[in-house]
Amino acid sequence: MKRQPVYFSSAVNRIILYHLAIGAFLACNGCDKVLSNKGAADARADLAAGKLAIETSGLPAPWRTTYARLLRERHGIELRTVAGCMIGDEDLQHMKSYNSLMEAEISRRFGADLLEKTADEARRLSP
Repeated sequence: MKRQPVYFSSAVNRIILYHLAIGAFLACNGCDKVLSNKGAADARADLAAGKLAIETSGLPAPWRTTYARLLRERHGIELRTVAGCMIGDEDLQHMKSYNSLMEAEISRRFGADLLEKTADEARRLSP
């Protein structure tokens, strides 16, 4: 005997779709938190190891090399390129979380405007 397919009423279909949508929404929101926590955890691990760094992405400015050199030589801060012009959500979330902790520590150690002042100097020094 052949089995007949089971069809649900439209009300049951709406309930099933509603629950699937809620589950997908919660899963996506959880992903951001996990990625954010990963960036923060990586920053804490680097700080514990005595490393200071800033993650960057995008097309590098003409003065980026000078900026990276000044940060490294004067303050021991590494400038890390994590993505080019195109950055995925995962990398962006990681970078934001990582930099948030690192920038707070850099400000605590060297003053709130160190990164901005160093960038201004790098612009002036670069051809």
